[in-house]
Amino acid sequence: NYRVVSAIVGTHCTALTSACAEGLEASGEGCTEWTGKSAILLEVIDTADPVVIGAETSFVIKVRNQGSAPEESIVVIAEFPPEFEPMKTQGPTVADMLGQVVTFRPYARLAGHETIEYSIRARAKVAGDARLSVKLSSRLLDPPLVEEESTQVY
Repeated sequence: NYRVVSAIVGTHCTALTSACAEGLEASGEGCTEWTGKSAILLEVIDTADPVVIGAETSFVIKVRNQGSAPEESIVVIAEFPPEFEPMKTQGPTVADMLGQVVTFRPYARLAGHETIEYSIRARAKVAGDARLSVKLSSRLLDPPLVEEESTQVY
């Protein structure tokens, strides 16, 4: 018996040969596909805090696959509080804005150790402790990841 452990994704093959004192010999090879695992990190950062009513700030959303296997169909949805009005987006996919909700279209495949970044520019409208809620869903994440960012508006 023997045990093989790998931290590297890919096909790993092992060849063995066995011989006895009588001169008989046998060989064999076995291959295993190591697929790895994805591990998604979601970060939301405001570039200015606090923010004066009428001023603008950007919210940066970073998505990193800390794992070794890819993650597919990544969708980011940002729900803005009444204190902010979303204005402009930037990112690896197109965004749809409907009222206070910004939905980025699916990012097809996030490779292991890859990071993507989204940005949403917003204007402060009303004073308060504003909480931006960002949800990230993907093919394997259930339930979605949720991250909040608090920004003071005065």
